[in-house]
Amino acid sequence: MPTVLRLALVENLRRLAARLDARTGDEADDTSLANSIAGLGGLDRIDWDALVENMSALERTLCRDPAGVYGRMDRGTRRHYRATVAGLARRAGRDEQLVAVTALALASASRFGQDGDMRTRHVGHYLVGEGLPVLLAKLGLNDTRPRRRLALGGSMLPGALAALTLLFTVAVLVHAYGDGAGIATLLALGMLAPLGLGELALGLLVLMRAPPLPAPPLPRMDCSAGIPADAAAIVVLSTALDSVDDVQAACRALEAHYLTNRDPQLRFCLLSDFTDAPLETMFGDAELLEEARTATAMLNGRHGEGSAPFLLLHRPRTWSETEEAWIGRGRDHGRLADLHAFLRGGARERFVLVEGGNAGLAALRHVVVLAPGAQLGHDSVRQMVAALAHPLNRPLLDAAGRHVVAGHGLLRPRVVPALPGEPVSRYERVGGGAGSDPLAAALPDSAADNTSDGILASTTSTPSSACWDRTWRRKPCWRTGYWTAGACAARNWRTSRYTFPRRGATATMPAAVTATSAAPGSWPAGCAGTGAGLPPAARWQLFDSLRRSLVAPALLALLVLCWALLSSPAFWSAAALAVFFLPAFAALLLAAADKPGDMLWRQHLANWSRRARAALRQAAMRTAFLPHEAWYSLDAIVRSSWRLRVSRRKLLEWRSPSFVRGSTDVEANWRSMWFAPVLAVGSAVLLTFLHPFALFASAPLLLLWFLSPLLAWWLSLPLGRRQPGLRAGQTEFLAKLARRTWHFFDTQVGPQTNWLAPGRLQEYPQPTLTHATTPTDIGLGLLSGLAAWDFGFIATRELLERVGGAFDSMALLERHRGHFLAGYDTRTLAPLQPREVVTTDSGNLAAHLLTLAGGLEALADAPIAGSQGLDGIRTTLAPVEEHATGAVRPVQAAIERCRAQLSPERCRNSGTLPGPGRLPAGDGARRRGAAAYPAAGCALRAAHLERAPRCPVRRAARRPAGAGALDARGAGICARRQPDAHPDAA
Repeated sequence: MPTVLRLALVENLRRLAARLDARTGDEADDTSLANSIAGLGGLDRIDWDALVENMSALERTLCRDPAGVYGRMDRGTRRHYRATVAGLARRAGRDEQLVAVTALALASASRFGQDGDMRTRHVGHYLVGEGLPVLLAKLGLNDTRPRRRLALGGSMLPGALAALTLLFTVAVLVHAYGDGAGIATLLALGMLAPLGLGELALGLLVLMRAPPLPAPPLPRMDCSAGIPADAAAIVVLSTALDSVDDVQAACRALEAHYLTNRDPQLRFCLLSDFTDAPLETMFGDAELLEEARTATAMLNGRHGEGSAPFLLLHRPRTWSETEEAWIGRGRDHGRLADLHAFLRGGARERFVLVEGGNAGLAALRHVVVLAPGAQLGHDSVRQMVAALAHPLNRPLLDAAGRHVVAGHGLLRPRVVPALPGEPVSRYERVGGGAGSDPLAAALPDSAADNTSDGILASTTSTPSSACWDRTWRRKPCWRTGYWTAGACAARNWRTSRYTFPRRGATATMPAAVTATSAAPGSWPAGCAGTGAGLPPAARWQLFDSLRRSLVAPALLALLVLCWALLSSPAFWSAAALAVFFLPAFAALLLAAADKPGDMLWRQHLANWSRRARAALRQAAMRTAFLPHEAWYSLDAIVRSSWRLRVSRRKLLEWRSPSFVRGSTDVEANWRSMWFAPVLAVGSAVLLTFLHPFALFASAPLLLLWFLSPLLAWWLSLPLGRRQPGLRAGQTEFLAKLARRTWHFFDTQVGPQTNWLAPGRLQEYPQPTLTHATTPTDIGLGLLSGLAAWDFGFIATRELLERVGGAFDSMALLERHRGHFLAGYDTRTLAPLQPREVVTTDSGNLAAHLLTLAGGLEALADAPIAGSQGLDGIRTTLAPVEEHATGAVRPVQAAIERCRAQLSPERCRNSGTLPGPGRLPAGDGARRRGAAAYPAAGCALRAAHLERAPRCPVRRAARRPAGAGALDARGAGICARRQPDAHPDAA
């Protein structure tokens, strides 16, 4: 409806504009034109959802939900319910009201489940939940839901993957038999080929699959006004502390999460352990605890406002027989198990330090666990709590209390790589930090893999906590720190509705660790037999994780075996490379043909070329680091199998990929990736004796593997900032444009505006200044002064005067809860009507102040007088020359003399001007400095006495009495002599 009305108004405006151009309109047309323009603005102010709900008879019917849940859900969920009713009514050929009444009757006839479970009393149980087949039977419909098509990704994918893998394996065996392979060789190929070629089959299946239907949205409660008291939650940052820097970084991250998710019903907890140690108490532990306690108390004092939203829970070290060291009990999962027990009122003795308000913890119902580096968006915790609080999503255990059979024990948002910071490595530039999982791309959200490195949202209700504790006691794989079987038992739900960025590793070594993280996570679960008793989908996910961990070792063994024993080494090299490159080429061909209709071919091909380069680079990197990936997988498999089955030691040894960082040291890369060059040399020696002709076909790959440590080092190096590469004429044009732009701030911002930049200046028909400013205008005015100093248009003293004057005026402005209002009068500093807060302006001002702070901090370490002052004067001469066109000869001669004195050739040594720490010593040196710079000698000698203070607010107290200044606003340099100035400043 809004779109149709908007189109009608636009069409009316077009018709009226045509009549006005033809001068055939009348007064009625003017009124209609004004009404149409006002109507366009009024359409945006109408709450269409509320209007539709108030007028909908179906909405009033569904509000009679026996459980009383429908009216407390958010609008999106209610809209989804109404759309479901409309779809069922169309299929059944009945009225929507009849379908809604039938669902209500089924809900009214149901009884409460165990522990007061009300899901069957909720009308949504029969509309979008597991009771839908009952409603379909009542309506006389078959259970042919679109959801079944969604399940094909989980049920048909294993069969299709097995069939395609078998086809590839048979083709490889037939070719090997034609090359004269014996029975033993064929048996070896029959075991290795399915493991390696399964990755190729999966990559092609992902491309061949039909576009999947979107996953059904999770129903959510309405938390727009805040989290209700019966759904209070706690955000937990789980980490290990090793130094004071770790404590400060964790507290800063926790404060950032609080600032983006403020809510009275939210608590924020730092859940921490000490790092492993040979003794229970190490030197520095007490100082570390005191620092953590003080930081938590400071956070509560800063943001408490009568409460204590921050909580610190720190566990002591305990002796581990398996690790033979003092560690935090159970590491990551042990911390979470102790947290659940603490929230239920017990396990106080498991924490050596509890700081912050611990009252009301028993009322918390949900836990959001964050891995280090995860970033929460604005009100993202509130959205996850809204989903967890819905009755259809609450976990329900089976009779044995082993598995969650309804609802979801864990909610796993999708975690994506954050934007690369500074410095950016080549590995980040080619997209290595993003990572890819073909299986996760092929399956719907609910069936994705169960890795734990990211964000987990769970509930602390009795059923979920009981499941958590039972899984902790029952599954040894959880004690190794990995979550595959446990997440399946908790019936986790991975959703892309909530997407969070996370800062990851930037070098190549962490990428290999992350890509093969299925090996250390899945093999302990497989060796311990934790797959027994899991549902079929969970067992398939566990099996696929085991298969993926064997891809690299199988491909490597297959290559070496075929090179050494078969007569077509080039074919086998191409077959191995096809595992990585064939899906990439196929995807690029499909992407080239899939041009959007509203995009030009030139733009489409440019985008396609960038995607092609990134895809081919990633395939090449996987090929280059194949030996290292294989070694890492085999090492993890052997270690976990040996420790779980034989030694029973080091069961908790695991290093998260989040904490692994690549090295920019060549020697360190050779040490950590030693297996690749050793394999390359060993394979070359083996082929020299067994199959010398295979060296020609295998030489490129062997050389690439031998040099892979150097490639990893090169990819890990930070990239330098690319220079713009402007020509001299372009640079001169931009400098003159900057000088003209600064003229506005120089003339219009001053004491007459209380040093606050006005919003606009109207030049025609006569110059008229609007005496109004906004937070964005204030921030731009502050940054204009800093930019003018960078260009050399003003001196340090004037910059600090401008910033200080603006800060003094900003301190007098009226605010609302710390936010500046939308507008102020620059003359009286009174707020303008309407008195409101615009968050866009507040964000802009915050960004401007952060930029200004960095620039002012750099002033203290910058030279007191540098070459930018001479550049600013030289730039100022350009508009002066333009305005002096046609002037008398003496004026033009003076300008030419100034230009000659400031020519680049004459000022080529301006980079050696006196600065901090290298001032000329002695009168002779001062005279030599003056002789070297005849146009600016005395001014520079006076300017070196002035030191830029760090804080502009305290500039008067810290400025030396006899400070000179380099004034670049005009065409010359002046030095102002103070009574107590240095003698040489005369």
